[in-house]
Amino acid sequence: MNDKHTNTDLITRFLGGLLNADEHQDFDKKLQQDKELANDLAFVLATNRVLQQYSNEDVALFEKAAQKLRQTRIVRLILVGSASVAAAILGIWLYMSGLYLLNPIERKQEIAATVKQKEGNLRTAGGGSWQQDLLQTHYQDALPKLKAELDTYVDQSCPNEDLQFWYGLLLLFERKEPALAIPQFQCVLENKYEVETTAKYLILALLETKQDTRARQLLQQYPFVANKLPSKALKRLKN
Repeated sequence: MNDKHTNTDLITRFLGGLLNADEHQDFDKKLQQDKELANDLAFVLATNRVLQQYSNEDVALFEKAAQKLRQTRIVRLILVGSASVAAAILGIWLYMSGLYLLNPIERKQEIAATVKQKEGNLRTAGGGSWQQDLLQTHYQDALPKLKAELDTYVDQSCPNEDLQFWYGLLLLFERKEPALAIPQFQCVLENKYEVETTAKYLILALLETKQDTRARQLLQQYPFVANKLPSKALKRLKN
């Protein structure tokens, strides 16, 4: 069993109150010595605090993944407590097992950080626009507006790099549809727009669709992106 699966089992049993006195003592000692376990537990607790902010689509995705995992017998996850806690633990397991490169909190943070960087340009748009939705963290509202605006460009494969950059960003991090984000980022990169950020997001989208070879090739083409990638992505790229 690898360390991630061991950590998942320990944290799940700890949350469920299933550790005996000796195991609890060992768990406390390991928390002091194992930074990765401590970080994973911190993420669990943070996720439980913010779970109410997640959409029904998030919970549905967790539940769908759980059924698939059980059917393939990849893991036997002990789900304890309320349905919301169970969904949170499953989301955490998906992240820790490598099926997600970023946890749900980090996905929100990626969007927020990019919006912050482009805040000046976004503020030039009027009320009710997708730009204002981004500034107000109404990411789900921005998605259909971006799609509608892109649809006005008839018979153009790469119509507008700015629209496609933001649409791809939300497809990847908000809707969790990396396969749909890939062609958006490819167009943006071809137009040499926001090269560093776009290359980073395209690599992540390729990894999340299990296109590791293409992701490695892209990193070779844009090596300066390496220090911007999350640790899980770098581990995958080095394997």
